[in-house]
Amino acid sequence: MSGLREVAEEKGLQIGTCVDYSVWKDDKEYRDIVAKEFNLLTPESCLNWRYIHPEKEEFDFEKPDALIDFAENNDMEVTGIPLVWHLENPEWLENGDFSSEELEEILKNHIKTTVSRYSGKIDTWTVINEGVNDNGELRENLWLENIGEEYIEKAFRWAAEYSDAELFYNDYGLPYDKEKRERVYQLLSNLLDKGVPIDGIGLQMHFIGIQATPDEVAETIQRFQELGLEVRMTEMDIAYQKEEAPEKIEEEQAKYYREIFQTCLNNSLTSLSVWGVRDNESWINHFRDYDQKYTDRPLLFDKEGNKKKAYREVRKLIKNSS
Repeated sequence: MSGLREVAEEKGLQIGTCVDYSVWKDDKEYRDIVAKEFNLLTPESCLNWRYIHPEKEEFDFEKPDALIDFAENNDMEVTGIPLVWHLENPEWLENGDFSSEELEEILKNHIKTTVSRYSGKIDTWTVINEGVNDNGELRENLWLENIGEEYIEKAFRWAAEYSDAELFYNDYGLPYDKEKRERVYQLLSNLLDKGVPIDGIGLQMHFIGIQATPDEVAETIQRFQELGLEVRMTEMDIAYQKEEAPEKIEEEQAKYYREIFQTCLNNSLTSLSVWGVRDNESWINHFRDYDQKYTDRPLLFDKEGNKKKAYREVRKLIKNSS
């Protein structure tokens, strides 16, 4: 039977996943699944500041270089994430006593160095990741505090100056948090009015149960398409609160995966990514205390690498799509 990647490519679609370098380097089965089943690779964390910019005057690209070489060897496109995020920053940056001017130069140099290195190799960059908080306000971080809201505009302009990649804003919760969605919409609308080079928006779609109906997902997609932006599903998975998990998790999960993928295809999305390969490597197992609250089977492959019902439903949907 043809894999997920093959049926997606027959329909002109990108089907993607994030790749954990620490698993990838030692696990051939993991590498084989990635290469066979996906044609879009996102390094899961090794492009974060704390890993590639461990000291102010030091960069370390060994790990992302290896993943990007793997992607090239397997004819996969690459999304780089993130150039700016409030998490995963090195101590020297978080605890440094820098002036606003110094921080602006640090940010510009980080973006220039990183995107220039991967020009022609990374096809899409998440420039700003999760720049709006759950309350609909700009997220407090060292860039907002010291540079002001214009750090977002400057980051996109610098990325465009030194890279030929498509540039995206990426965030979670937008289909079910309308206040946040509208704040992101206004942010991007204002930036576009100023001529800021933004190509698209990524919808993360980390769901705990049915947090958003297919209609709400469709409404969200269409809202950002009104701005002329490309919309992508960038980080999908489905977990459940342990005390509320359905008895037949795999069946319910597969149904919801199918509904969300169907909604995306119905609304002309051509790039669809899940956030992880096998259940045991999911971020939800090691982020804060999530493993205590939520079920640990959010992905398309189980812990042994077997295809789950969700995989089969998504594959069948794509294969039969027009």
